[in-house]
Amino acid sequence: MLKKCIYIFLLCYGQSILCQETTFHRGKIIDSIQISKESDESYALYLPSDFVNTELSPIVFIFDPVARGKIGIHPFIKAAEKYGYILVCSNSSKNGSFEKNIEIANRLFEKVFSQFSINPKRIYTAGFSGGARLASTIAVLTKQIQGVIACGAGFSSYQIGFPDAMDFSYAAIVGDEDMNLLEMHKARNYISKFKVSNELFVYEMNHKWPTQEQVLIAFDWLELEAYRKGLVPTDKTKIETTYIDYHTRAKKLEENEKLLYAIDDYQRIIKNFDPYFELDSITTTIDRLHKNKSVRKEKKELKSIFDREDNLRNMFVMRFRKDLITKNINFKWWKSEIKKLKKEETSATFNKKKMLKRLLYSVFAIAIETVNVGPKVSTIEQKIFCYDICILVYPKYPLPYFKQIENFLGINEKSKALDYLERLIDNGYTNMNALKTNVIFQSLKNDERFIELTKDKF
Repeated sequence: MLKKCIYIFLLCYGQSILCQETTFHRGKIIDSIQISKESDESYALYLPSDFVNTELSPIVFIFDPVARGKIGIHPFIKAAEKYGYILVCSNSSKNGSFEKNIEIANRLFEKVFSQFSINPKRIYTAGFSGGARLASTIAVLTKQIQGVIACGAGFSSYQIGFPDAMDFSYAAIVGDEDMNLLEMHKARNYISKFKVSNELFVYEMNHKWPTQEQVLIAFDWLELEAYRKGLVPTDKTKIETTYIDYHTRAKKLEENEKLLYAIDDYQRIIKNFDPYFELDSITTTIDRLHKNKSVRKEKKELKSIFDREDNLRNMFVMRFRKDLITKNINFKWWKSEIKKLKKEETSATFNKKKMLKRLLYSVFAIAIETVNVGPKVSTIEQKIFCYDICILVYPKYPLPYFKQIENFLGINEKSKALDYLERLIDNGYTNMNALKTNVIFQSLKNDERFIELTKDKF
């Protein structure tokens, strides 16, 4: 399977310079382009406003975890306009089987390389969450990807998805409330050992696609990488502009007392602009900030927090895996542990509060992904357990309640289904029209308790 993946990619790669572009609008997202008449697979496309079909173009293949092509393309538009990238995002690849997604990616590559003239030295992959893992795996497998933009997740858990002496550039983007923050730090340390050129951009956000501005900063770095590798002619004006932008951001972070973020940005300047500018003043600034008492204190606090987060997350993962296959689950343990975290969050320090948010989201994520991605659950009891964990972590999030109602109606336990409906409403759910029209509730419409719960609300 994997050999086939590499073979098809090589074939498309060799043909890319011979292909001619089919006419598409420039400067707008085209939602859905069919891969073939025989398939329901499709992709979304964005051509930059100055796209020229007679020239070889750089391209970014983007993967969204739930196959939302338009959503996946949107964060990359500013970068595409600035640097001329074609953007392609699959409407078919989503979290699930890696083998299936590799096959989908194969067909996507084959289609796109047959439609456009692609610069074979400027092929990039990108993705968010599970899509980031797929983007990284493709880079590792093919050894023909120039750069990866991994948002909100690192490499796949498969050994084959880890780099060893790879030559791509790796730009990672993650939020400081993202449950995969610690993983991204570990991935950076790991790939740095193998001399993989990389940068980690951390922002104040949770687990979501980054903004266009945040993605553009990563592409500014990838452009510097292209200069370093001799892929494009060095543009001193663009280098100076990027330097000013990086320095302005670092200075603003320093002024706003976000000193660790500022140090990261100043160090990024030293690492990437040393060939072009005298940077003694930046080095002096970094040294000064490292001597700051609050910086030393925060670094010590973060190390302690990361260590605790790692231990707690491992505890939850092991307990979840054990309980998933246990018939008599001690759910009191889950209630007690989640309650402790939430109570601690109310009075925690700034950094500890963010860690607790990451940890709670990680518990939610393992439960929702287990029940929704891949053949990991086989019984209704396992589904119920997973959705109960989701409700425990985020009691105001409606989807798990709907799933539980469906689960209990499916095993003819109407009373328990109505218990979840009551809990849903008690936790602030107000969209009664959705209850009225959702097919899940058709069998409950004439039930007295259902009528009472929704009385005067339809």
